[in-house]
Amino acid sequence: VWVEWYPSTAGGRPGPAANVPLAVVGGGEAVVNDVVGTLFGGASKGALRLLSPTPFRAVANTYNDQRPGGRGTFGQFEEALPLDRAFPAGTLPLNSHVPKTDAAGWRTHLGYFNPWPLPVDVPFGVYRPDGTSIATQGLTFPGYANDIRAYHEILTAVPVEQREQPNFFITYTADREVFVY
Repeated sequence: VWVEWYPSTAGGRPGPAANVPLAVVGGGEAVVNDVVGTLFGGASKGALRLLSPTPFRAVANTYNDQRPGGRGTFGQFEEALPLDRAFPAGTLPLNSHVPKTDAAGWRTHLGYFNPWPLPVDVPFGVYRPDGTSIATQGLTFPGYANDIRAYHEILTAVPVEQREQPNFFITYTADREVFVY
């Protein structure tokens, strides 16, 4: 399996920053702890693209290790998506964004990866559950651009006084397939 590394950059890039082969035996698995650090010597966020001449399945377990502070770990387990799971349109439902000090709600991040070497135009909409608009904004993601941040740090058209919402959803309709999460 070839592993390509695309460090996070909203400005895009001409291709992967690096790629390395990863040996996986037939019928087995490869476990790589801290894949960015181990395979690429990096320590930042970004996107990985896995390529192989034979079908395979990949998953990631990302977590926040709080064991040194006596608070355990928390995280998420996510299955890698093949290119045919990139969509030109979609909805990100059931979002909430309240202050961390609230301790009763959630904070929403927005992430994307343009898996193409060409730019992708992506109009976004942010809406309340009743369908009323909070903001709309068109963005262009350069080739291989990717980022993840608080949703309003990417969708800067969301007015400051409306960034905290107990419930909202985000839509997008791009001119080609893109990963939005």
